[in-house]
Amino acid sequence: MELLSCPRDTLPQAWSVLIAANRSLPGSERVGRLLASSTTITGLAPNAAREENALDNLEKFFARVIEGLQQAGVDYMVVGSFASTYHGIPRTTRDLDVVCQLDATALADLLARFPAEDGFYVSQEAAAEAVRRRGMFNIVHAASGWKVDIIVKKSRSFSQREFARRLAVRLLDQTVFVASAEDTILTKLEWARTSLSERQLRDVSEILDVQGEALDQEYLASGLAELGLEDVMARARGPW
Repeated sequence: MELLSCPRDTLPQAWSVLIAANRSLPGSERVGRLLASSTTITGLAPNAAREENALDNLEKFFARVIEGLQQAGVDYMVVGSFASTYHGIPRTTRDLDVVCQLDATALADLLARFPAEDGFYVSQEAAAEAVRRRGMFNIVHAASGWKVDIIVKKSRSFSQREFARRLAVRLLDQTVFVASAEDTILTKLEWARTSLSERQLRDVSEILDVQGEALDQEYLASGLAELGLEDVMARARGPW
């Protein structure tokens, strides 16, 4: 099968070996490698605060975010770089993207899990506005610089369907909800159309290569047509 994501600085034979290696790994192992490699903290707070920082790597931050969502009873779905790593090839990131089903009451319960005294920053106003407009807000752990983007689930039919198709997977010895491979492809193509980001397109091509015949091509084609993403998908297919 022809590989779509081979970069210019890598010979096709070498890239085939890399793709085969990632295909042989479960998604949880790919995410585990990402978490294990993300241990260098730049830090935004003074040195004293960094010395007391308990979330000094991405694995601890990820676990804290998932724990907060679960304790608040918020239905959620991990998307973005974590989802593309789960379905494709690991890549470094300093943030976590999560789609959440939120109203004002659920928002208050969620924000209570990330208090300022634990080193978290969040704008209450921005969070409330995001819930009203079905937008996005951020929670930042200042001592480490880790960030979670909370994306309020949209009301459109695709977003409802995407959320219903989320996968319950085992990560860090707990159940975590992650977007499906097909929906990760579709949402990354939407981001690429808006942001003109080559990185989003590369993520898509890598998922296509790693997942191969496991992808639901009928569902994917339907989503591309519904969202008007056929041209963006053509760009993701390369050549690179």
